[in-house]
Amino acid sequence: AVNNLEHKYHLAIIFDLRSSIERDAKPDRAVPGSKEVWLPCLEEMLKELSESGKKNDFNKIGDPAKLAEIITDMAHDSTMLARSKSTFPIIASDSTIRRNYATLLDSLAVLPEGKAALWHCSYGKDRCGFASGMILAALGADRELISADFALSNDSYGENIGAVVAKAKEMGCNDEEIKMIYRV
Repeated sequence: AVNNLEHKYHLAIIFDLRSSIERDAKPDRAVPGSKEVWLPCLEEMLKELSESGKKNDFNKIGDPAKLAEIITDMAHDSTMLARSKSTFPIIASDSTIRRNYATLLDSLAVLPEGKAALWHCSYGKDRCGFASGMILAALGADRELISADFALSNDSYGENIGAVVAKAKEMGCNDEEIKMIYRV
């Protein structure tokens, strides 16, 4: 698969939107012929969560049991809940994140013809979705198309959400905690 990225798709640049904590927990594999550019988004928020002990095991973050535990903690912690609801305003207003997205857009604008770019975060939903929305807007897509494209992430993420909901129910989470899963 890595070979395809270089030879079939001509991948030239990879934008990693994850925090340092996420990168340390799950480093990217090198893709020959491509350059990696780290543009951390939500670095401070995820660092605070990690330091508070609420989200401290990024090696297991894909594990439904760990995610259900994190979400349950968030549902009982008003500060955590407020923080989780404010992800998009943080992405849109944080000066470092805005500079990082500007770097991504500027780099795409000068990408040589025939070369490809890839951007990713941990789940490919919020930070990547925001980047994809900006790219679609820059290409002239209307809001309706951008919203529909973003909504597709819920479809592809549905299996993960289902696994987390099942685990949360098994752990005894109440209806409000289950609703929280869909807001994160």
